[in-house]
Amino acid sequence: MFMENNKPGDTTPLESFRHDSDGILIRGNDYYEMCFYTEILHVEASGSYSIFYLRNGSKLIAARRLAVVDQKLPESHFVRVHRSFIVNWHCINAYTGTTVRVGDKWFPIGDCYRKKVLDCLNILDTLN
Repeated sequence: MFMENNKPGDTTPLESFRHDSDGILIRGNDYYEMCFYTEILHVEASGSYSIFYLRNGSKLIAARRLAVVDQKLPESHFVRVHRSFIVNWHCINAYTGTTVRVGDKWFPIGDCYRKKVLDCLNILDTLN
Protein backbone atom coordinates (compact mmCIF):
# COMPACT_ATOMS: atom_id res chain seq x y z
CA MET A 1 0.00 0.00 0.00
CA PHE A 2 1.26 3.46 -0.86
CA MET A 3 0.29 6.83 0.52
CA GLU A 4 0.60 10.08 -1.34
CA ASN A 5 1.03 13.21 0.73
CA ASN A 6 1.05 16.29 -1.50
CA LYS A 7 -0.33 18.69 1.09
CA PRO A 8 -0.40 18.50 4.87
CA GLY A 9 -3.28 16.27 5.87
CA ASP A 10 -3.98 15.13 2.28
CA THR A 11 -3.31 11.40 1.88
CA THR A 12 -4.46 9.02 -0.84
CA PRO A 13 -3.84 5.26 -0.78
CA LEU A 14 -1.58 3.98 -3.55
CA GLU A 15 -1.17 0.29 -4.32
CA SER A 16 1.74 -0.56 -6.63
CA PHE A 17 4.31 0.73 -9.06
CA ARG A 18 5.11 0.19 -12.74
CA HIS A 19 8.18 1.28 -14.68
CA ASP A 20 8.45 3.69 -17.54
CA SER A 21 11.68 4.85 -19.18
CA ASP A 22 11.46 8.33 -17.60
CA GLY A 23 9.72 7.60 -14.33
CA ILE A 24 7.78 5.25 -12.19
CA LEU A 25 4.03 4.87 -12.39
CA ILE A 26 2.44 4.59 -8.98
CA ARG A 27 -1.06 3.21 -8.83
CA GLY A 28 -3.63 5.40 -7.09
CA ASN A 29 -7.25 4.48 -6.38
CA ASP A 30 -8.34 4.29 -10.02
CA TYR A 31 -5.27 5.21 -12.06
CA TYR A 32 -1.49 5.18 -12.26
CA GLU A 33 0.20 8.49 -11.51
CA MET A 34 3.58 9.20 -13.13
CA CYS A 35 6.43 10.25 -10.88
CA PHE A 36 9.34 11.24 -13.09
CA TYR A 37 12.80 10.17 -11.91
CA THR A 38 14.04 13.74 -12.30
CA GLU A 39 11.45 14.86 -9.73
CA ILE A 40 12.60 12.42 -7.02
CA LEU A 41 15.33 13.92 -4.82
CA HIS A 42 15.78 11.05 -2.38
CA VAL A 43 14.06 8.13 -0.72
CA GLU A 44 14.26 7.47 3.01
CA ALA A 45 13.54 4.26 4.92
CA SER A 46 11.03 4.47 7.74
CA GLY A 47 10.58 0.98 9.17
CA SER A 48 8.63 -1.03 6.61
CA TYR A 49 7.86 2.13 4.62
CA SER A 50 9.83 4.21 2.12
CA ILE A 51 9.30 7.94 1.82
CA PHE A 52 9.93 9.56 -1.58
CA TYR A 53 10.87 13.26 -1.35
CA LEU A 54 10.06 15.23 -4.50
CA ARG A 55 11.39 18.52 -5.90
CA ASN A 56 8.04 20.28 -5.37
CA GLY A 57 8.19 19.54 -1.62
CA SER A 58 5.62 16.76 -1.69
CA LYS A 59 6.17 13.22 -0.39
CA LEU A 60 5.05 9.76 -1.46
CA ILE A 61 4.93 7.13 1.26
CA ALA A 62 5.22 3.55 0.03
CA ALA A 63 4.50 0.51 2.19
CA ARG A 64 7.62 -1.18 0.86
CA ARG A 65 11.03 -1.66 2.42
CA LEU A 66 13.86 0.41 0.96
CA ALA A 67 15.49 -2.75 -0.46
CA VAL A 68 12.42 -3.34 -2.64
CA VAL A 69 12.34 0.30 -3.76
CA ASP A 70 16.08 0.14 -4.51
CA GLN A 71 15.44 -2.72 -6.95
CA LYS A 72 12.67 -0.76 -8.68
CA LEU A 73 14.66 2.44 -9.27
CA PRO A 74 17.18 2.59 -12.13
CA GLU A 75 20.92 2.91 -11.44
CA SER A 76 21.03 5.54 -14.19
CA HIS A 77 19.40 7.95 -11.71
CA PHE A 78 19.68 6.56 -8.19
CA VAL A 79 22.34 5.28 -5.83
CA ARG A 80 21.96 3.79 -2.39
CA VAL A 81 24.24 5.77 -0.07
CA HIS A 82 23.25 4.26 3.28
CA ARG A 83 21.00 1.52 4.62
CA SER A 84 18.36 4.22 5.16
CA PHE A 85 18.79 6.39 2.05
CA ILE A 86 18.69 6.32 -1.73
CA VAL A 87 19.53 9.57 -3.55
CA ASN A 88 19.10 10.79 -7.09
CA TRP A 89 22.78 11.07 -7.95
CA HIS A 90 22.04 13.76 -10.56
CA CYS A 91 20.92 15.96 -7.63
CA ILE A 92 24.07 15.56 -5.50
CA ASN A 93 25.49 19.07 -5.09
CA ALA A 94 28.28 18.45 -2.53
CA TYR A 95 30.52 15.65 -1.26
CA THR A 96 32.76 15.57 1.84
CA GLY A 97 34.22 12.07 1.74
CA THR A 98 31.74 10.64 4.25
CA THR A 99 28.57 12.47 3.21
CA VAL A 100 26.74 13.77 0.14
CA ARG A 101 24.33 16.69 -0.03
CA VAL A 102 21.12 16.84 -2.04
CA GLY A 103 19.59 20.30 -1.78
CA ASP A 104 20.02 21.34 1.85
CA LYS A 105 20.05 17.80 3.29
CA TRP A 106 23.23 15.85 4.06
CA PHE A 107 23.28 12.04 3.82
CA PRO A 108 25.90 9.75 5.39
CA ILE A 109 27.67 7.33 3.08
CA GLY A 110 27.74 3.81 4.51
CA ASP A 111 31.00 1.90 4.17
CA CYS A 112 29.46 -0.84 2.04
CA TYR A 113 27.94 1.74 -0.35
CA ARG A 114 31.02 3.97 -0.71
CA LYS A 115 32.47 2.42 -3.90
CA LYS A 116 29.17 2.61 -5.76
CA VAL A 117 28.65 6.23 -4.66
CA LEU A 118 32.16 7.20 -5.77
CA ASP A 119 31.57 5.51 -9.15
CA CYS A 120 28.61 7.90 -9.69
CA LEU A 121 30.60 11.04 -8.87
CA ASN A 122 32.96 12.76 -11.27
CA ILE A 123 35.57 14.00 -8.78
CA LEU A 124 38.42 16.31 -9.74
CA ASP A 125 40.95 16.41 -6.93
CA THR A 126 43.23 19.40 -6.60
CA LEU A 127 46.93 18.80 -6.22
CA ASN A 128 49.05 20.95 -3.95
